[in-house]
Amino acid sequence: MKITYYYRSIDDPDHAVYQHLLEQAQQLSFDLIDISLDAEPELINRFQEKSSFLQIGPYRLKFPFSDIDIQIAVNAYRDRLEKNSENQPIEPQPQKKKDSLILTGAEKFSYWLSNNYVWFFTGFLILFLGIPFLAPVLMEEDHPGPAHVIYSVYSIFCHQLAYRSYFFYGEQPYYPRELAGVPNVLTYEQVTGDSALDVNYARQFTGNDLLGYKVALCERDVAIYASLILAGLIFQLSRKRIKQLPWYFWVILGVLPIALDGGLQLFSLGGNWPAWFPVRESTPLLRTVTGTLFGLFTGWYVYPVMEESMKEIRFDLGRKIALRRKLAKSGSLS
Repeated sequence: MKITYYYRSIDDPDHAVYQHLLEQAQQLSFDLIDISLDAEPELINRFQEKSSFLQIGPYRLKFPFSDIDIQIAVNAYRDRLEKNSENQPIEPQPQKKKDSLILTGAEKFSYWLSNNYVWFFTGFLILFLGIPFLAPVLMEEDHPGPAHVIYSVYSIFCHQLAYRSYFFYGEQPYYPRELAGVPNVLTYEQVTGDSALDVNYARQFTGNDLLGYKVALCERDVAIYASLILAGLIFQLSRKRIKQLPWYFWVILGVLPIALDGGLQLFSLGGNWPAWFPVRESTPLLRTVTGTLFGLFTGWYVYPVMEESMKEIRFDLGRKIALRRKLAKSGSLS
């Protein structure tokens, strides 16, 4: 029977408690495994214990614990094991090597990801957001082939309407529709001669030497992914201590603004809509603001949820790693 002693150095500075537990282990016939909580912060977070403790099967004795407490818990656990053995006899199993504490490649990756998932997803988002900005650069440098590959791939994720996208190397950073009412800018209709009702043309129009070339993601999507990156960095720099945003705040502050701003402009694309339907076109500023709100509040909602799941992985594998490390030092594990 194995019993684990999770200890804090502040509770047992001279290891007197540990030495006494070794004597108890000989008297009560159990194997004692000691794991320092100071060296395993994830175990502290998961156990939420502020002092040392003994884990005896399902029983936990918090420091300070007496010999009587240990004897009662050990006997109770031994009786429990014997009853389970009588009620559920186990067929003899061939002797196996002590490989249950060896981490597989998948477990090692899971443990790494559970500690670095924020950096992992943030890095992926930075790459995902950065590639669309490469398209206008390639067009400007006269490499239309690779640029059109980027436009084609990212058309799966975004409508890429020219009048709702940013432009590089041109007279303006954007060319909104006349319906948007943005003052002191050339409109999409003015620079292209298109009525803006030809959606396919607006998607395929990538720009030219005079107007510049559009980014392969629209203004709103750029704001969403950029703010998700910012949310991840904030969460990581807070040491993942930010609590989850209530779902209704996420809906009100993140989802509702983008739904209203994006939804109400659907009727501006033409169609046999009733005359009383609102016809409006959002502006680059509103798309950026609503996209940013959605990204920030989505990150605030999602990252703490992910952290709770990752804590379980870190705890299970962290305890396995700590136990293996301890047994390896003691020579009990080859």
